[in-house]
Amino acid sequence: MKKRKKSGGIKFGEIVRVRNPFLHGKELFNYNKIIFLLLLLLMFILIIIGIFMR
Repeated sequence: MKKRKKSGGIKFGEIVRVRNPFLHGKELFNYNKIIFLLLLLLMFILIIIGIFMR
């Protein structure tokens, strides 16, 4: 029981430690970049549609 709890705790701790820096660092930055680019594309498309509608 003690060995299982320890190994499980260490594994969970390692996963949290490994995942959190990636989520807060690379992945979130990439998601923000993608969302920002998508918003820019949407604004660009809406402006083009607005120009053509007039």
